[in-house]
Amino acid sequence: MSQETESSLEALAQKEYPGRFIIVGQSPERQNVVVYGITGRSAGSQARKLVPYPEDGVVRVEPANGSAAPSTLLFYPTIAAVEGHVVVSNGLQTELIVTGLKNAGDQNKYSTGLALQTALGKPSYHYDPQYRWVDITSFEPDKPNYTPRISGLVGRDGHFALDVVFRMNGEQTGGDLKEFELKAGRGKLLPTYAGANQDPLPAFKGAPLDVRLAWTTARETAEAVYTALKPEFAVAVAVLQYPHDKPPALDEDTLSIINQNERPNGGNSGSQGQLL
Repeated sequence: MSQETESSLEALAQKEYPGRFIIVGQSPERQNVVVYGITGRSAGSQARKLVPYPEDGVVRVEPANGSAAPSTLLFYPTIAAVEGHVVVSNGLQTELIVTGLKNAGDQNKYSTGLALQTALGKPSYHYDPQYRWVDITSFEPDKPNYTPRISGLVGRDGHFALDVVFRMNGEQTGGDLKEFELKAGRGKLLPTYAGANQDPLPAFKGAPLDVRLAWTTARETAEAVYTALKPEFAVAVAVLQYPHDKPPALDEDTLSIINQNERPNGGNSGSQGQLL
């Protein structure tokens, strides 16, 4: 890991196991930056990849081998460009947020925090073969970890919001929704886990963590973020990096994806994996 990467992404690099994570911010040139990353311990968690669908403006988490049993917790849309906004999350709640923005029409100019709160404010249940009916606005039912549900939204007004929902005592739900101003060279990190590799995994709670975003292209940012991960747990990273004054689009200039299973020896050094 380079000294620049270590200092810029210290909050991520010092976590042995962050789980899934979101980073939102701006490059030094004021490109908006949206990052989604996956780490995994089990074979099932590691057997995943990020796949772009530029025509739909979506990046999805899919099975690395092309087929797997359906799972609302493992496979889902994670990044979506819609109505001039960018949505990012670690689950099917991406679809809820996208639908909320589309239904809002001209009213979707309201704050990113309010948009997230509106989209995720009521329970929404989806069927999962393993867990039966899962509320995709609450923490995940993967006991004993009860993985937090994390979501982000980048608006058109120079602001973004990050939301985390986690399990408290018993079945009580805790959460934290915060809105931030986009600032050049700065970003916020929101992981699902606190960072220790132990059982059960400790949920991340509290305010998103500060990071510096020092890279001028999506490719450079993706490589830096991926390199910050522990190689034995790294699975995939997607970066959408686009001009702050233009609508977001998923193309070869703005989107970069690294999948562990497509890199030489599966490592976190050397050439890139899948890139768009």
